[in-house]
Amino acid sequence: TLSGLAASAGDNVTLTSSNPIMATVPASVTVGSGTSSLTFSVTHLLVTAAGSTTITAKFNGTSQSAVLTVNPFLVNGLTLSPTTVDGTMSSIGKVTLNAVPGTKSGAISVKLTSSSKNATVPLSVLCAIGASSATFTVKTTAVTATTTATITASHLTSSLSATLTIQPMPVLTSVSVSPSTVVGSSTTSVTGTI
Repeated sequence: TLSGLAASAGDNVTLTSSNPIMATVPASVTVGSGTSSLTFSVTHLLVTAAGSTTITAKFNGTSQSAVLTVNPFLVNGLTLSPTTVDGTMSSIGKVTLNAVPGTKSGAISVKLTSSSKNATVPLSVLCAIGASSATFTVKTTAVTATTTATITASHLTSSLSATLTIQPMPVLTSVSVSPSTVVGSSTTSVTGTI
């Protein structure tokens, strides 16, 4: 923003970024005739650790600066639904990032692991361009006793975990007939208990 209106030919403002690894700016912008300000784009780059850069605008011997902080993509959400399943049944996991991937960053790959051989997950899941979250399937196997599996999603320095409980499949525990004595060709009922 200028202190007054730009000249008839427009005023040229020089721009710099102190840390172009974090973010880049155009070399200069022109404030149109009769106006005092304009908006320009700052391209923030894909980083593996948080950092900052100072954006400086220079015009007519004066300068103004602003600090931009650039954060990496991090995992900030992990859910399982349902959180308890019978062995051989599946649960759906959902990973959420702290921001939406764009065309500059591309899709973001999140690593997945499971602490139990009774629950398997893909090696990774992709959060696509334009989507801050992605889903994956946790497949389980039959168990003879209630088992827990810790599902972990990680990217760079971030990591979140969720617990999946795996129960033995239901079994038939009893069968009864009522009445227990009948006359031929009559009807009775059978009750099974799981």
